[in-house]
Amino acid sequence: MKIQLPSNLAPGNYFVCHEIIALHLATSLSGAEFYPACLQLMVGASGTEVPDPSGLVSFVGKGLVYPQPMEERLYITGNRT
Repeated sequence: MKIQLPSNLAPGNYFVCHEIIALHLATSLSGAEFYPACLQLMVGASGTEVPDPSGLVSFVGKGLVYPQPMEERLYITGNRT
């Protein structure tokens, strides 16, 4: 999947989600399969454009919390610490 952010996007934390709905089993009750995918972004640019509030949602509280069986780290760039 490729996402193009607006070049003048204001700095801040963003949470982008999309969902694929598989309909190959949708002929039976509860047969559709939902595959959500989300990405949390921190934009550090100097833009001024903010998203239209009608397309935004608010998350109250922690939501669902799942304990991790072990600590995981994802290194994108730079040195490991």
